[in-house]
Amino acid sequence: MIAYIDSSVLLRIALNEGNQLSEFHDITLGGSSRLLKSECLRSLDRLVVMGRLSQSEMIFATEYIYEVLDRMEIMPISENILERIGEPLGLNLGTLDAIHLFSAVAWRWQKNHNPVFLTHDVALGRAAQVFGFRVMGIL
Repeated sequence: MIAYIDSSVLLRIALNEGNQLSEFHDITLGGSSRLLKSECLRSLDRLVVMGRLSQSEMIFATEYIYEVLDRMEIMPISENILERIGEPLGLNLGTLDAIHLFSAVAWRWQKNHNPVFLTHDVALGRAAQVFGFRVMGIL
């Protein structure tokens, strides 16, 4: 399976949380935005500061995230993507989610394939569906 991966999916697996997307292990080619690394690492740090994650759990999760990132195609956040996220979409979508959405659109176009969009974020998943992606991870 070719898949665009949102941080919500990667973090849930890295933190060994419930309701993980079992199809994650079927990915033969994964891609995401350069934003993925920053989002994941910032989330881990926040969880440690809040006392919800131990240092050893953070280290384990960080190592897992880096292992996954090493096997992925990472899209730069280009000027074109930054321009597109400022356009009116008529969708309830935050800035970071819009970066993910248009990174996926750019990756699909550049590689000439149709990835499945993996996310647990309902708003992002619905927006991806509007842009013609098959989405997994939302109800």
